[in-house]
Amino acid sequence: MRLFYSFILYPLFLILVHIAAIFNKKVRRALLPRYKVASNVKNWAELHRNKEPLVLIHTSSMGEFEHVKFLLRKLKEQDVQIVVTFFSPSGYEHVKEHPDVDLIIYTPFDFQFIWKKIYKALRPSFVVFAKHETWPNYLYTAKRLHIPVFIINAALPSESSRFEPLIRLLYRPLYRSMTTIYAVSEKHLQNFNKYYPGCHVEFVGDSKFDQVLNRKKTSAQKEYLPQRW
Repeated sequence: MRLFYSFILYPLFLILVHIAAIFNKKVRRALLPRYKVASNVKNWAELHRNKEPLVLIHTSSMGEFEHVKFLLRKLKEQDVQIVVTFFSPSGYEHVKEHPDVDLIIYTPFDFQFIWKKIYKALRPSFVVFAKHETWPNYLYTAKRLHIPVFIINAALPSESSRFEPLIRLLYRPLYRSMTTIYAVSEKHLQNFNKYYPGCHVEFVGDSKFDQVLNRKKTSAQKEYLPQRW
C-alpha cells in the first residue's frame, strides 16, 4: 500500500493539483511555497535549533490548530521547541506566527526523501498528528528513523468513511505504525479496537475542552470594563 501510494496515488494527486494551479490562483498560492519547505527548515535549524527537545506537530487546518493550543502551551512550559506543519492555506496564512510555536510551515510534498531532510535538520523527539489526517511518508519516514509518532484527539465516528474496506486497507498500516493513538472517548476507542485491531489506543479525552477551560480561566482574569463602572 505504501508503494502504491508513493509511486501512483500521490503522484497522480500532485499532477491534478498542478493542473488546477494553472487556472486557480488560490491553489497556486498554496502550492508554490511547498517547493521551498525543506530548504527553509534547514536554514531555520542552522540558526535556531538548540539543545532543547523539539516536537513536530501536524495540524490540517485552523480548527485543529485551535484545539492543540493548550498542548502547545504545556510543551512550552517544559522548554520544548515546537514546529507546526499546516496543510490548509487558510490555517497557515491566518497563523504564520504564534508565541508558543518556533516555526510554522506548510506541509511539504509527501515524499520520503523530503521528510528525511526535514527530520535530519530538526531532530524531533517525537511527532504529533492532530485529529485524523495522516500523511503516509510523513509517518513512515519517522518510523524508519525511530521517531515516536502519536495522534491526539483521534476520532472514529460511526459515519466515518474509514469503516469502508478499501479505506481501512489504506489506514490500517498507518495506525499500526503509530506509537499511540489517543482517542477522544471510550466509544471511539472501541471503534479503533474493532476496526483497526493491533493498534495501541488509549482514551485521554479531547484537548479542545482543555482549551475552552483555559480560555475561561484567562477571561476571568481580564478586566473588560473599568471597576468604577
